[in-house]
Amino acid sequence: CLLGMTCLFFMDTQKADRLKKAQELTSIFVTVVEDGHKLVNAERATIWLLDKENEEIWSRVSTNLTSEIRIASSSGIVGSCIQTGEVINITDAYSDTRFNPEVDKKTGFHTRSIVAVPVFGKGGDIIGAIQMINKISTEGNTPDVFTHDDIKLLRMMSSHVSTFIQVVNGS
Repeated sequence: CLLGMTCLFFMDTQKADRLKKAQELTSIFVTVVEDGHKLVNAERATIWLLDKENEEIWSRVSTNLTSEIRIASSSGIVGSCIQTGEVINITDAYSDTRFNPEVDKKTGFHTRSIVAVPVFGKGGDIIGAIQMINKISTEGNTPDVFTHDDIKLLRMMSSHVSTFIQVVNGS
């Protein structure tokens, strides 16, 4: 009976599609941060996305965090990475003037080393960054520094994240 199907005319199918795409991206991003931080022996990993409209970056997916973090798009090491489009590799976070200790204060975490790699969109614009924190040596739980090989791996992951975003968004 067609009368029983009239509710279908009022459904927001685009909203359902957007929700499905967001869930797909979240699943992909979780895999990237969970596997990625293990591959480079980092204590934490975050995928940051740029919100141009609000001039903020926000933590789309992160290891060991349950809530989203939003900071000014020019703030911290990751903000600098997003502003310049360059890889930033810091061996001592607190000695770098770009470091934003507010996130450590909010989370109770202590950052030592950081590497941030930009994520580029289809047209070459920067849409976010992948950040790894606190490299741990492969021999044990002693602090270490991120290497050129780590950066090569993170650049590859960044490229994949960009591709995933384009595929899921249909662009």
